[in-house]
Amino acid sequence: MLRTVDSSEVTSDLWGERWAKVTANSMHNGLAAITGLTHLGIYSRREPRRVAIHLGAEAARVGRALGYNVAAIRDIPVDMLEEAARGDEQAFAATEERMQGWTVRMTEEGRPSTAQDVIKGRRTEIDAINGLVVESARDARIDVPYQRALLDLVKRVERRTLAAGPENLELLQSNAAP
Repeated sequence: MLRTVDSSEVTSDLWGERWAKVTANSMHNGLAAITGLTHLGIYSRREPRRVAIHLGAEAARVGRALGYNVAAIRDIPVDMLEEAARGDEQAFAATEERMQGWTVRMTEEGRPSTAQDVIKGRRTEIDAINGLVVESARDARIDVPYQRALLDLVKRVERRTLAAGPENLELLQSNAAP
C-alpha cells in the first residue's frame, strides 16, 4: 500500500539507516529553506545539486566516523558521494545522473519541511538535521564547512535577517570555501 508514495525495507542496522536519513535530509531541507527552491528545483539544477553533493558527503563522512555503516543515500553509494565531493569527475557524473533520476517522481510543489516552516514563519528543525551533523562533526574532529555554512544561513533566514532566495547558493559556497 505504501509503495505508491515511498518504500520500506527491513534492516538490522537501524543506526546506519537513521544516519542515511539524516544525510539525505541534510542535503536538501536547509538548502530549500535558504533558496526558496523545491525538491525539484534543487535536484534538477546544476548548482544546488552540486552543493547537495558536498552536504551529503560531509554528513556521510561524519556518520562513518561515528562508527555507523551508512546506507546508500537514495541509491547513491556513500563512497561514490564522497568521491564526487572530492572532485572525482566520474563519480560526480554518476552521482548527478542518479540525482536527476530522482526528479521523475518530484513536482514543483514538493517542498521540504524546513522550507515550509520558513514560509510559515515557524521555527525550523534545522538543529535536528544539519545542526546534528555539525555537532557530531565537532565531536569527531571533522571539518564540515558546507554543513556549518548552511546551518548559519538557515538560522539567519529563520530570524528574518536574510531573505530566502537562489542567490544564497553563492553565499553558502563562499562561506564554505577554505
